[in-house]
Amino acid sequence: MGTPGPEQKKSILGYNVITGEIFFAKFATKEKAKKLSANEIKVYQTLADSGLVPVLYDYSITPDYVFLKCECYKGKHIDHFLTDEQVLTILNVLQNYHFEENVEQIDGLKTCFAHNDFCLWNMLSVNGHICLVDWEMAGEFPIGHDLFTYIFQTTFFIQNAVPTNIVLKNNLQLIKKYFGDIDYIPYLKHFVDYKINFFSSGQNPYGLKRYMELKAIVEDL
Repeated sequence: MGTPGPEQKKSILGYNVITGEIFFAKFATKEKAKKLSANEIKVYQTLADSGLVPVLYDYSITPDYVFLKCECYKGKHIDHFLTDEQVLTILNVLQNYHFEENVEQIDGLKTCFAHNDFCLWNMLSVNGHICLVDWEMAGEFPIGHDLFTYIFQTTFFIQNAVPTNIVLKNNLQLIKKYFGDIDYIPYLKHFVDYKINFFSSGQNPYGLKRYMELKAIVEDL
């Protein structure tokens, strides 16, 4: 039944009695849950040829409910940080896509498709390949949004003893490699402000504290 609240959806795991294929499905009736599920359907359609999303078998979007049925990944959750090459391979694929037509800049920054929760807990190892799940919050974001999410969000919540300035220092080479000739600092500042706004609801004071620490460091760059 999912976690109670405005985002609650019914999740279904089943199989096709004719083909024997396992499938995964979601059924949403709450307003926010419907929007998230409809967004996920759009993601699967947009990235259908990317190799990063499950195959969308069927869907229905109505005023009363949103339903989607897709491929079920058979894999294991990743419990270790990826290599720089693995991270860049995935992000370089996403850079070729846009969630919104004719949107290639936000606040003067170049944009691309972003998962928006690009963290270890949303990654599976499937037959030796990295597959991403939980695309509900994906959209168009400034480039580097997913990279910064992977670096800071993952570290803050899994390796929370690592000081914020050390997290940035340890990943600076990866950041510069991703951005190339583009100045990464405006993109990092935009990301930090986005996360501070997200955590300012008060539901996660720890997350807000860590991103406020990062903001103070970024302002001095």
